[in-house]
Order: sequence, then C-alpha cells, then structure tokens
Amino acid sequence: MRFRNYVALIPVCVGVFIAADDQTVLVTILPQIMVDMKVPISELHNASWTITGYMLGYLSVMPLIGQLSDSLGHRRLFITAMITFMMGSVGAALTQDLSWLIAIRIFQAMGAGALVPIAIAIAGDLFPKGKRSLPLGLVIASAEAGSVIGPLWGGMILKHLDWRWVFWMN
Repeated sequence: MRFRNYVALIPVCVGVFIAADDQTVLVTILPQIMVDMKVPISELHNASWTITGYMLGYLSVMPLIGQLSDSLGHRRLFITAMITFMMGSVGAALTQDLSWLIAIRIFQAMGAGALVPIAIAIAGDLFPKGKRSLPLGLVIASAEAGSVIGPLWGGMILKHLDWRWVFWMN
C-alpha cells in the first residue's frame, strides 16, 4: 500500500514542480519576450511585472486555498488548479501584448500557487501520521527543484525553440 501511495504522489509532485518552475523561467526568456513584443529596454520596470505578478498571484492564493480544498476535496481542487494553470499557460503562449502577458501570468500563478498547499494536504491524506516526513519532503523538494531549474529550462528552450514553448510545454 505504501508503494501505491508514492506512485499516487508522483503526478502531484510533477504539478508542483512545473508550477514552481514557472516562477523563475521568465528570468532567462524575458529579454527575448521584450524584443518580440517590441518593448524597449527603458520599459524593463514594466516588463518585470511578468515575474513579480506571477509571484504575487502564486503567494496570494496559498493561505486561502487550504481551507477551500478541505471543503471541496483535495483531488477536485488540485485538478481545478492545474486546469487554471494550464489555461494561463495557453494564454501566455498566445499573447502578443505585454499587458496581457502580465495579466495572464497572474491568473496562471493563482492556479500554480494553489497546487502547493493542496499537494501538502494530499500527502497528508495518502500517508498516516508518523509516516509523512518523506512524502512532505518530496512535495517541498519538487517546489524547490522547480524554482532552481526554471532559469536553466528557459535558457534551453530559448536556445532551441521560441520562448512561447516554455508555456506550451506546461
């Protein structure tokens, strides 16, 4: 039964990883986004909102979503959050305007930020008290690994593909 629980935790950790990856992936692709959208370097303070807005959206939903997921069900809300994140990714891939990209990134981040507390709750559901240290560590490690790998991932995508593929691959 424990092995099955770890297998069930894999898609949860992957979702958390991808959502966290999007926190930092724009660091390496933002200059190309600015070039493609004809945003002058003097407007970097506005373009940086694609990153800051994501962080604000990501963090703002975390305290609220835990209670909501207890009421509506962890699995159902995790799927809803993942769909929200994916819809935001599609919107970001299709955008041609910096203002729209900032807005859609905030929307995308609200789905992404919801994944973390729900993933922690799912780990708590899957494993009994006293056996949760490793599963919770895996969820948190997935989030941290995503944040660390984001810039590398963005650079790799940009080297071989268009920056929009960062979002299409989500």
